[in-house]
Amino acid sequence: MRALAAALLLITLPASAVLARGPQDPGAAAAFDTKLGQIIARGPQTAGTHFTIFSNDELNAYLALSYASELPHGLSSPAVTLRDGGIVDITLVADLDRLAGRRSASGPFVPLALLKGQVPVNARGTFAAAEGQARFRLERAELAGFEIPPPLLQQLLSTYTATPDAPQGMKLDDPLPMPYGIRTVTIVAGRVIVTQ
Repeated sequence: MRALAAALLLITLPASAVLARGPQDPGAAAAFDTKLGQIIARGPQTAGTHFTIFSNDELNAYLALSYASELPHGLSSPAVTLRDGGIVDITLVADLDRLAGRRSASGPFVPLALLKGQVPVNARGTFAAAEGQARFRLERAELAGFEIPPPLLQQLLSTYTATPDAPQGMKLDDPLPMPYGIRTVTIVAGRVIVTQ
């Protein structure tokens, strides 16, 4: 459940910024983890209204130092930039060699067969969360510096996140139920504000 809560908060930096990113602050990751633990402890039976604010630095430190192991195999270096109006830039690195054995020989993945190794994936979209539901609306995506259509990013995401229980993987536009009595998540420049 902690991974689900963190995933809700995951929702474009240049590729060079991802590959050159320095070490993250363990104190910022610990602060994120403490705040997340408080949200979980309050749970759905929260009396009154509680606000929890996460900074962009806390979120990225948590992603780099704690959450990275939760990512599907072949995805690494997650980073998020929070902007006003709920705009979120997400950057990560996809190892296309790991994906090669999972994709079919035909269909929309054929262009990806030309790419090898680790490539940056950048996505920009709008995150909105209210009334117990969260949704990410993709606006733009890049793979290895080239803009790609949303269906191709969806196919990539579906392939990486497919499991025996969910063979279709994750869908970009599916609403996500918010756990722990979270009512809203507001994104402004550099901060996430969670309301329980």
